[in-house]
Amino acid sequence: MNICIIGWYGSETLGDRSILLGLSRIFNETYGKCKIFLGSFNAFYSERCLEEDKVFFEILAPMVEIELFNSRVKNTLKWIIEKSDMIVMGGGPIMDLQELLMIRFAFEYAKRKNKKTALLGCGVGPIFDNFYKKIAVDIFQHSDLSILRDPISVSTANVIARDFKCNLQIPLFHLHDPAIIPIGVFLESNYKAVPNNNLIINLRDYPAAAFKTSKKSDIDKEFAEMIKRLSAGFNEISLVPNHTFFYGNDDRVYLSTLKQLANCLNVNVIQKPLSVLDLFALISNAAACIGMRYHAIMFQTLINGRNAIIDYTLPKHGKTYSFLEYINGVPHYKDCYSNMHDTNFDLIEFSDKVKNISEKEKFCYEPNIFTDTTLQYSTCLKKYLA
Repeated sequence: MNICIIGWYGSETLGDRSILLGLSRIFNETYGKCKIFLGSFNAFYSERCLEEDKVFFEILAPMVEIELFNSRVKNTLKWIIEKSDMIVMGGGPIMDLQELLMIRFAFEYAKRKNKKTALLGCGVGPIFDNFYKKIAVDIFQHSDLSILRDPISVSTANVIARDFKCNLQIPLFHLHDPAIIPIGVFLESNYKAVPNNNLIINLRDYPAAAFKTSKKSDIDKEFAEMIKRLSAGFNEISLVPNHTFFYGNDDRVYLSTLKQLANCLNVNVIQKPLSVLDLFALISNAAACIGMRYHAIMFQTLINGRNAIIDYTLPKHGKTYSFLEYINGVPHYKDCYSNMHDTNFDLIEFSDKVKNISEKEKFCYEPNIFTDTTLQYSTCLKKYLA
């Protein structure tokens, strides 16, 4: 079985890398020995990420081989599609991005060559421009199977399709993001956590327009003040990047700015790029966590459970809230959740509310969530892409 995976690879976050690990596990369980041709915009960076996660791939998917190719080169993409049995968009958002044109081309070309196509673990939105909405509809129409990462994405896909007077007849489901699958394998491993009194924080730089204030420096100062206030309650605060490549904004640049503004001796930025396993271990050992990036929140919630959430996506419609709703976590996080679009958003108040987060009750989820997700993906692949 040859599988071509395309998407936003080439500027991977640790979340994207976990998606690929999860998909590899699914293919390993479904097909046994298979080869993945991974399309990347910057193959040298993806090669580095694969090497860093090599040990985890060997644990999760020992029968899967991965070969990189440059998905920006049309003739190369066509050649890979022709030699593949299945073409997959492997996670990530369907949104207002120019690269969506490549996904549409690949799916249309694949269908002309009678190849199976699938969207696996993707989100839909935020998507506002009708130009990209039409591209999204075209992609759905050329997909034999679409498994989206939450119910809101399915709803959004259907709304966009109706806007263009298109009734999606394809199998359209929602299952958990494949990125959760490696979490389950990690939690079932022999890793022994070494508890400490450290707080880990993941924050990302984000346009000023997303915040209540028009001055970017104000929000930076508020983040720094939040870090400073929280530093008194922990031995150490580690500012942890989920993205470490300039293409897509390296988190370490912004986190280093916040460290300087906070000016606390026990605040440090993790500078060395982490593997997915490194990150999971760091989260497992921590007394508590605060996250902002979507996958950072997912990891902290499912691995640690004593975490607070800063949501920069749309209230009750964005991917972060959708994830919490999907795992029945909204009630648990009501006192340690803050949305940046809320007119009452206040980081100082937020830091005061969560300063004792390490003492809060740990979030608990359905224990079969990881194995069930793998099985459900595998069942769908066998049923619709046989």
